[in-house]
Amino acid sequence: MSEAIRLLPGEGEGIAGPWGRSILLKAAGIHTATHYSLLEFRAAPGAPWSTYHTHPAAEAWYVVEGELTFRLDGRLVDAPTGFRSS
Repeated sequence: MSEAIRLLPGEGEGIAGPWGRSILLKAAGIHTATHYSLLEFRAAPGAPWSTYHTHPAAEAWYVVEGELTFRLDGRLVDAPTGFRSS
């Protein structure tokens, strides 16, 4: 990675998400020496987001605003603003 990346909310490369929702790609492996990718998701209150999925990459989440409910290790976890998982 040779230079800093600075993107504001709503900036990034748009990619398709579940149910036709948009996801913004903030940083891809090419920008981070393949260490991680960074995505921005937005969901309306009460809207379902995704179904169960697995993949070999690690995931981390940070809730910027509102509250989400995650299924982690088979249990439901409420995730209020400021919640982070890794």
